[in-house]
Amino acid sequence: MHGHYRDWFDGVPRSEAVTGRIGYTGLVRRYKNVVGLVTAFRAARADDPSLSLLVAGKPSGVDIEDEVRRAASPDPAIALDLHFLDDDALVAAITSSELVALPYRHMHNSGSALLALSLDRPVLVPVNDVNADLAREVGAGWVHTFDGELDGESIHTALRASRAPRSTRPDLTARDWDAAGQAHLEAYRLALRLRRSHRS
Repeated sequence: MHGHYRDWFDGVPRSEAVTGRIGYTGLVRRYKNVVGLVTAFRAARADDPSLSLLVAGKPSGVDIEDEVRRAASPDPAIALDLHFLDDDALVAAITSSELVALPYRHMHNSGSALLALSLDRPVLVPVNDVNADLAREVGAGWVHTFDGELDGESIHTALRASRAPRSTRPDLTARDWDAAGQAHLEAYRLALRLRRSHRS
């Protein structure tokens, strides 16, 4: 179980959320499907010109950087900050977003989702058992999902849902590092017992 980041970023200044801004932060790798996010955003913006997209993070290579730049050009509603982000820039990018989109094709136990939730921003993530558990854990209105390939309608649906009344902050008590460490320890002990019983 991944711990939260509330303590780490507690003193870092936050931005006001920009209405209609979709944000992506973190390393830009091919499996994270950032080009797919850009394509889905363009479809969403065709129906709502007030939307904007921020992609902030360092690409893993020149090829993927070029692909993202080509997909985003020449749309003035898409802002690219394709560099390593220090803590201040990372927090500013996340908290300026109304919704953080993580369009990964395969996603399990994402630190990026926990980071956005730690900064009190709702997330849009692929539907799977891990993310369904996370949604139940943190409370209604914080974790929104899409099935299959991300598209414009999924973005609209998640934005509408994220604007509904919800708790002030997601419930991350189970992600306290002490609790997470204890959960890891218990899982390790259980695995050890199972291994020993299998041998005997």
